[in-house]
Amino acid sequence: MADSQIAPPVWRVAAGDSAAEHDLVSALQLSPLLARLLVNRGVRTAPEATEFLNPVRRHLHSPFLFTQMERAVARLRRAIADGEKIFIFGDRDVDGMAGTAILRIVLTAFGADVDSHIPTGSEGYGVHPEVMARAIREGCTLGITVDTGIAEIERIEEAARAGMDVIVADHHQQKDTLPPAYAILHPAVPGETYPFKHLSGAGVAFKLAMALIAGRSPFANRTLVFVDVETTGLDRAKDEVIEIGAVKYRNGVRQSEFSCFVKPAGPLPEEIRRITGITDEDLAAHGIEPRTALKKLLGFLEGPDTVFCGYNVEFDRDFLDAELGRHLQTRLSTSFLDVMAVATSTLTELPSRKLSRVAEALGVVNPAAHRALSDAQATADVFYKLLERESIEDEVYYEQLMPLAALAAVADMMPLVGENRAIVAEGLRIMRHAPPIGLKRLLEKLALAEPTGKDLAFLLGPLLNAPGRLGDPLPAFRMLTTQSDHEAAYLSDQLIRMNEERKDLVKVHAARVMEMVPLQNNLDADRILCVRAEGVPPGVGGIVAARVKNAFARPVVIVMEEEGRAVGSARSIESLDLVEAVGTCADLLEKFGGHHQAVGLTIRPENIPDFFKRLKKSVAERLRDMPEPVLTIDAELQLGDLTMATLEDISVLEPFGKGNPFPRFALFGAPVADVRRIGADGRHLRLRLGATARDAVTAVGWNMSDDADTLGRRVNAAFELDRNEWQGRIDLQLVLEDVRPATERNSG
Repeated sequence: MADSQIAPPVWRVAAGDSAAEHDLVSALQLSPLLARLLVNRGVRTAPEATEFLNPVRRHLHSPFLFTQMERAVARLRRAIADGEKIFIFGDRDVDGMAGTAILRIVLTAFGADVDSHIPTGSEGYGVHPEVMARAIREGCTLGITVDTGIAEIERIEEAARAGMDVIVADHHQQKDTLPPAYAILHPAVPGETYPFKHLSGAGVAFKLAMALIAGRSPFANRTLVFVDVETTGLDRAKDEVIEIGAVKYRNGVRQSEFSCFVKPAGPLPEEIRRITGITDEDLAAHGIEPRTALKKLLGFLEGPDTVFCGYNVEFDRDFLDAELGRHLQTRLSTSFLDVMAVATSTLTELPSRKLSRVAEALGVVNPAAHRALSDAQATADVFYKLLERESIEDEVYYEQLMPLAALAAVADMMPLVGENRAIVAEGLRIMRHAPPIGLKRLLEKLALAEPTGKDLAFLLGPLLNAPGRLGDPLPAFRMLTTQSDHEAAYLSDQLIRMNEERKDLVKVHAARVMEMVPLQNNLDADRILCVRAEGVPPGVGGIVAARVKNAFARPVVIVMEEEGRAVGSARSIESLDLVEAVGTCADLLEKFGGHHQAVGLTIRPENIPDFFKRLKKSVAERLRDMPEPVLTIDAELQLGDLTMATLEDISVLEPFGKGNPFPRFALFGAPVADVRRIGADGRHLRLRLGATARDAVTAVGWNMSDDADTLGRRVNAAFELDRNEWQGRIDLQLVLEDVRPATERNSG
């Protein structure tokens, strides 16, 4: 294994679960390999696999599931209506810029007086005091923090004293105390009920933007109760209600349901038993008195903003009014909405307006037609499907903003599971047919007609991060917000140049820091490597720290000094919560924040020695054993498995990223037909694996040419599958991650 600073990693082939894999193969007709890959990713049942393999828009949760979303939207709407100055505090990485761009685009379109700030390289992590002072000085009365803010207690207290409300839209790990914000939108803070905990900062901003857009609806912040009744006949003067079903929604979120049987005066007509499936025995055993049932329904409808919704609402309303008059001497006092009338005006091409036909046309499933609760739910589902069709302008915003949220989720290494899979899949779908102007130009420059999750991670993400790493993120931010094709063309060239400069900087400073590591640490004892790296630009500190972490297979913190101040970037391994470990040294830091495996910090230079000493002790207490480098293998393959069909089979797992890594495979004892050094300087390795050169498959190892003379006639290879396009021909190619002589299986 070339270019390694430590012992080569142990290969660990995932154990799998043959029973779960067999069940998936049988239930969904999957290949055994695909079933193995799903189980390796924690997807073990047919319903889980169906959702995982089909990430679609309906898997997106309502933004109003955030406990404080209604409050945040109401405050934003008031600020827009009153002409208040709004200030967005962003962050300089792709996640922070994309989230800031999302909110700036929507707020500007809604006529808001909005300004924003993306930190420069000299400002460090979080909301800079001078930026908050500027916002206060300019008379901003509403602030929004994006991809930051959850740890900014002092800054938000300062804003509150100056009369500025602050909405926090963040996803970083919180401290013990939450900031005194007007509203906190964070999927993982204590007490938050939002069902998905792994949104990016831009993902949270996207939810806020879509909630603000939805807030323009006449039904925003109103309670919609969809009601259906089953009766003994069609004459409200003599027939009776025998079943009531109702479901309650607010801002598109299902709140609760109500249903009951109601005892009639006599036996059911045969026709009603046939249509509904309700029997006299059902009503005798489970029915309640009409007076009691009606009181319960009125309680369910209670509220000043309730809208009674029905399919042919006049029928349900009039029957209930008749029953209310007979038993309680009252009538319904809500406002009413007829979903059938909405369907009639929207689905003009549909000949029938029956609920069953409209539901079928919209893809709504009604599992128990002519039963009250099922019909009420179907009516609600039909209504929200119709609302989507009528919201053409909302769709324009969705298609403009979703690619930014997708890009951020991948670039910020959020786990691509659950809702994030739907966000990224939807974003990629839009990028392939109608990307925003800036991304369209970048995709053209990179010749990416069909971008993948890998492209977002390794091409677009680094390009957009490059300006911020060089100290000036504005070119990237402008690229995400531009509406000018001419500006996008200019900016794309600028980003490509800046990214090349960034690569050169990283190469130089990573090499320098690698040399510093053994000089400043005890490699035999230290569980975390601490480096005081003067002269390293803070903007590339995170990348350098990640490279050192990968090379030494243990956590790393790099502290960089510049003009009397010091900032740090830390990267961790899976088994260490870096926020928790760094938090034990909080009194030595000016501020810090981040995620489980990535932390940024600011520190006074004189505190660096004590910080390193205490952090090493803290990590040693958490990592009793020295971290061991491990290469996890999804499955062992044979040479005969290496086909384009196999690559196509595993491609259904897209989008790939953290939480759903590109599958890694292994060959053991593969014959080597040819070995060559390739590349202008001969740094790369190319193998032909197979009994003969004619039947062999090509494997390439970047920066692995040092291994060329030591491999022998058979090798063990760990690799990913890829396609190689050259002169109009597409061939399968193995991208090596490790290769060794086949003297042992390398596994542990």
